[in-house]
Formats: sequence, structure tokens, C-alpha cells
Amino acid sequence: MKKIKFLFLAMILSVSMLPCSAFAASSPINVTVDGVPVKWTDAAPYVDANNRTMVPLRPIGEAMGLEVDWDNSDQSVTFSTAYDEKDAVSQGAVKDTDNDGKQDSFLGGSGVVFTLNEKMAVTVLLYCKLGADLDTAEPSDSEAGIINMDTAAVMTNNRTYAPVKYLAEFYGYTVKWDQKTNTVVLTSE
Repeated sequence: MKKIKFLFLAMILSVSMLPCSAFAASSPINVTVDGVPVKWTDAAPYVDANNRTMVPLRPIGEAMGLEVDWDNSDQSVTFSTAYDEKDAVSQGAVKDTDNDGKQDSFLGGSGVVFTLNEKMAVTVLLYCKLGADLDTAEPSDSEAGIINMDTAAVMTNNRTYAPVKYLAEFYGYTVKWDQKTNTVVLTSE
């Protein structure tokens, strides 16, 4: 699994090198993940000029069960997760990577990278051979993509913020706004 994680992070970093003013809310903005409020330690969400809720990245990533890695040299943050083969197969996250008509790989990991001042995020899906030892196996296939956003990740008060909508939707969450409670509601599907 360590080798897969290392390869995953290396791929994310290489793909993230592709070319690609905040306003405070009148009352605090809350975020819940599957009904559980996200705890903000030293920074809080706000709505930016594009009417997007910007959230401090580490707390939201950890609340979603994701690994969060900051790369100071690239000024980017990577959210990633690894998947269990049994769960991936039961959810249909399999594919035919050698084009022989048989499903031979499962979704072993996914990630998304937000780079400061960029209006796009880079996504990566890594596939692993069914039955492979994830500690030693190389990914059998990968897919990279771009999420075009209407606002960019930013640094505010020495904290990295990005629009919660794009991160949540990439990881399969439904995103809703509860105006009565000023809350972004993330619900896993």
C-alpha cells in the first residue's frame, strides 16, 4: 500500500504542474459532513466574490476522511484516499485495463489537487490489478482530469482555502445550502 501511495502522490504532483478577494459572511458559515459539524480550529469558512463557500482545507479534508498533503514548492494541496478492493468491486469501480473484455482492475485510489490562484483542480484515478499485493504492485492504469472552477484556491490569513463544492462533488457528496442555518450540507451518496 505504501508503494501505491507513493506512486499516487508522485502522479498527482506531476499532473498538477499542468498550466492552469474574499468577502466575509455576515454570519458564521457552518459545514456538515453526513450530519456531523466540521470543527474549525483557527480559521473559518467564508463566501468569496464568486459566491462560493471557501473552506480551510485541512479540516474539511479530514472531516471527509481524506489524506491532506500540502506542497509548499508547488503551492498546492492534495486530497487523496485509497480504496479497498472488496469495496471497490462491490460498488462497480472496476474496469478492463488490458482491453480483453474482462474486468481486471479496481479503483485503488483517487486524488484531487488544488493549486493556489488557479481556477482548475487536477484529478487522478489509479487502478490496480484485481488480487494484486498493494504494497508492491504498480498501478495498472490511471486517468487524469481537470475540474474547471469559477473561483480559485487562495491563501487567506496564512491558511489555504478552496471552494468546498468541487472537492465534495469529486468525492461523491451531494452539496446543498441551508440558508436558514447558513450551512453547507455535504451528504455522501
